[in-house]
Amino acid sequence: MNKPIPKVSVLMCVYNGETHLKEAVNSILKQTFKDFEFVIVDDGSTDSSWQILNEYSIKDSRIVLVQNQENLGLEKSLNKGLAATTGKYLARQDADDISFPERLQLQVNFLDTHQQVGAVGSSIEFIDRQGKVLSKQNLPEDHDSLQSLLLINNCLWHSSMTVRNSLLKELGGYNEQMLHAEDYDLWWRISCNSCLATLPDVLLHYRQDNSAAITKLKRKKQLQCSQQISYKAINQCLQDRDLSSLNEKAHERLWWTYLELIDRQSYKKWWYDERGKSGLLQQQDFRCLKPFWNLLVNRPAGTKIWGTRFYQLSNHLLRSRQTLVGLQLLWILKTKLNISIQWNTTIKALIKPYLPGIKQINRFYRNHHFLKPKIDRI
Repeated sequence: MNKPIPKVSVLMCVYNGETHLKEAVNSILKQTFKDFEFVIVDDGSTDSSWQILNEYSIKDSRIVLVQNQENLGLEKSLNKGLAATTGKYLARQDADDISFPERLQLQVNFLDTHQQVGAVGSSIEFIDRQGKVLSKQNLPEDHDSLQSLLLINNCLWHSSMTVRNSLLKELGGYNEQMLHAEDYDLWWRISCNSCLATLPDVLLHYRQDNSAAITKLKRKKQLQCSQQISYKAINQCLQDRDLSSLNEKAHERLWWTYLELIDRQSYKKWWYDERGKSGLLQQQDFRCLKPFWNLLVNRPAGTKIWGTRFYQLSNHLLRSRQTLVGLQLLWILKTKLNISIQWNTTIKALIKPYLPGIKQINRFYRNHHFLKPKIDRI
């Protein structure tokens, strides 16, 4: 008798994940939505992961196990697991994250009623190694905003996503060349062939503090691949609008400059320490980046999504004493993207790096109180 085809295939890859594996597996097995298969690929683990998985598979027939005899890496393991899935929808689950019980039900309901959407995610909460909630992240819910965010970096959390399986397989699965950024590459390709969406509900606990995480061990390669995906995505949009292509070096400096705003440690370690001042955004880059500014103005949600973020970047540049570059970016935001400027904040960012230390100023005025009153912190 043939086994019935499930509505959902949940795909998990495990490599030496014994620490949090039971929590992750239990979070799927306890879903309120029951019509699923659980395909788990053990990528050559040397700890007790395979033993744990076998114990679960004996108790629950929905679990389908695949074992790699040697470690192949996440990208190849994902494609190997994908080939074993049969469900209409494919939900991703990482071996150290925790899905909320209603996750599959809500995402299945959404995809059933929104045929134009190819993949749906959710809001998430970050947790540490002990499971303590650290923070929450909400994302835009509409396709235009999500695709605009993807022009620069990955905004979607892999373990929160449920995708139409047929679309995923039509697109060729995961790109194994995009090491540790395979999900970013996939979301961009899906966004060009279907719509993206996220649910406002928090449906995932994403374990942020994990010393074995790929983003810590392989961060440099992940960032390099992400920058390449961003460059490809922007040029693809430029071609769609008959705009000239983007200068790769100018884009590279802009991309890493923005990374400093959101991940200063990685920027310094993997960019500035290697390139120094030659890696900083330069005045002539803005002329080369003109097609990108035009793209943001003319695409849905482009200005809404990136206006505020690049305004924060301009103030960051001013505070870092990159004055001319910061002012030039500010001018572009004001004249091309029509962004409202908070002048009080910008002036503080502009003058603060050039002032002597506040303590020294106050000490001076205490000794010369007849000159000026005490200066407040800027």
